[in-house]
Amino acid sequence: PLTNEAQVDGLIPTIKFPTTSAHEMAHQLGYAAENEANFIGCLASIYNDDVYFKYCGYAFGLRYCLNEIYKRDEALFNDIIKTINKGILKHYEEVRLFWEAHENPVEPFFKYFYSGYLKANNQSKGMQSYSYVVALLVNYFNA
Repeated sequence: PLTNEAQVDGLIPTIKFPTTSAHEMAHQLGYAAENEANFIGCLASIYNDDVYFKYCGYAFGLRYCLNEIYKRDEALFNDIIKTINKGILKHYEEVRLFWEAHENPVEPFFKYFYSGYLKANNQSKGMQSYSYVVALLVNYFNA
């Protein structure tokens, strides 16, 4: 938002490229809220003609939904996770390991300040704003 340039880390796992790129383009189109940019990134990927983009979009949305279920009902999450394709779970693990490998000592400070930045820009939940994409996805697919 400060430079109006989309930033996509070229090192991220391939499964993240479609949704991350579309998320950043959503910001450039004027969608400042992280949940809205995530929603647009997800839908842009799902409705892309490329089957891999579609997969990435659905996997992205599913991950956020699973995280929300885990927060609300761990037993239900454990039941659902058993039904998820092992390849999808492998991709989730690859992403987790990527972020774990790229953690650094200043990251907690960055997250703290970035959360404050988001709050100062009308996203009252700060970093939690990203996960509010679940409500948008549920309402969209239930419509």
